[in-house]
Parts: sequence; C-alpha cells; structure tokens
Amino acid sequence: MGLKKLDTIENILLNLVHNVNHLKKQILKESEEDMLTIALAVARQIVRKEVMENPEVIIKNIQTAIKKIGQTEKVLIRLHPDDYEVISQDAEDLLGPMKQNVRLRFETDAELMPGDCVVEGEERMVDARLKNQLDVFEAEFYKGTT
Repeated sequence: MGLKKLDTIENILLNLVHNVNHLKKQILKESEEDMLTIALAVARQIVRKEVMENPEVIIKNIQTAIKKIGQTEKVLIRLHPDDYEVISQDAEDLLGPMKQNVRLRFETDAELMPGDCVVEGEERMVDARLKNQLDVFEAEFYKGTT
C-alpha cells in the first residue's frame, strides 16, 4: 500500500512540474512582446540622448544621407535649428571630403526633431529622420524574433 501512495505522489509531482514548466513557457511567451517594446523604447531614448550629447552623430547622419543621394552638384540639407547652431561652424570642415564639386546648402526646419535631417539632391531626396531609421530598425528587430 505504501508503494502505491508513493507512485501516486510521484505522478502528482511529475504532473505539477509539467504544468509549472508549461505555465512558465506561456508567461515568457506572453511577456516577450512587452519586453521587446520596452527594449525598443529604451533604445530610442538612448539614441535621442546620444544625439543631444554628441554632434558627431548628426554629422554621420548627414554624411550617410549624402552618400545615398549619389552624384549631384547641389545638395540641400534641412535640419533642426538647434542642430544647425551646433554644427554650422564645423559643418564645412566635417563634410569637406564629401563636398568635392558639390554645393552644400543648409536650411533650418523647425518641424524636424533634433538629430533629424532631410537631404535633397537634384534628383533624389533622403529622409534621414531618426524616427524613420528607428522604425526600420524596429521592423528588422521584430522580424528577427518571429
């Protein structure tokens, strides 16, 4: 009689362990999207903070956008007024190697957020707003989790 009780208790415990493991997996799966959302929100805040503290980020963003424009003689770079104030004195030097035979013109745009830029060539425009770049990153991030 004692062995039957042990078998019953063992089956109950095994069933309990199985149920706990199943519940754990279910909770992790259900909270995964929340964790991803939080991680991406934190990433967005880090990027915004980095842009505010490091003007080189703005220059890199502009350089990347100009490269995407390709060959052109004129380039209009629209950016947030605060960014223009920060980089306007150094922009010519920092973008110097990129402006061979290209006329760069800067224009402020209060509708853009700090760190954003829109670069327009004669035939092409690159919208290099941080939000758009982060949206692409987010889409790729979620694609990698499915």
